[in-house]
Amino acid sequence: MVADGSGDDARAFAVSPGAAQALTRHPDPSAVSAAVALLLSARRPVLVLGSDAVEAIPAARALAEALELPVFASDRTQLRELPYPVRDTRYLGQYGDDAALIADADCVLAIGVRLFFPFSSASTPQLPAGAKVIHAHPEPQHVGWSIAPDVGMSGDTGAVLADLGAAVRAAGGLAPQPRAERIGRLTELRARYAASLERDRTRADEAAAATNRISLARVSDEIGKVLPNGVIVFDEAVSSSRILLRQCPFPTTRACTARSAARSAGDSRPRSARRSPGPIAP
Repeated sequence: MVADGSGDDARAFAVSPGAAQALTRHPDPSAVSAAVALLLSARRPVLVLGSDAVEAIPAARALAEALELPVFASDRTQLRELPYPVRDTRYLGQYGDDAALIADADCVLAIGVRLFFPFSSASTPQLPAGAKVIHAHPEPQHVGWSIAPDVGMSGDTGAVLADLGAAVRAAGGLAPQPRAERIGRLTELRARYAASLERDRTRADEAAAATNRISLARVSDEIGKVLPNGVIVFDEAVSSSRILLRQCPFPTTRACTARSAARSAGDSRPRSARRSPGPIAP
């Protein structure tokens, strides 16, 4: 009999919470400590999340709040699901989409992303000059593949986020002065990001009005305002994905698939929409 992930088959392959926790891969504690030291000493750090972080949003938000980090999603070549709530004030779009937002970063914490796709064009996002790099990925071969990090670690995305958060708390967290400086910088970056979105929308609306049409930017914005929590949005816009992902205020709880990333990732469906017969033996 072939297990199809439904009915008795699904129950036969079920994994208990305790067993699932035992299978979680945590990063090396010494690497976590080294990463936290860099994050606490940096003045302008940023957090870049891959799609798997959608399974660990509470841990991602807790880490971003503890360190007052601007948060970016991975670039579209890797994006399968939006990994962080776009309405959160710390979220600033996709990494490299607006180069000015990352130009002065002095530390890049990248979790669950490649740095960067080897077949990307010359316009692919790059690291700011002189920035320290902390790179974590579930697959160890991707750490240091094309860019040697200052701190590298391998572990499940949720475990990496949780362990970093615990280590930040154990270290006493940010001192008041650095926290105030980071909050001020985050406020400035958020204002610049909002202004950039508004400029894009205005240009798109003016171009569409010239031909008596409604712009995709405006449609994306209006759709986002009425989407309910838990909705699954399948993005097949391809060349227009940038507009959709920038302009649509997706609900706090949702899953979004980017078609361009799905071609390289295999299964185009968001993780929450897939069925699995159970764990895969290593």
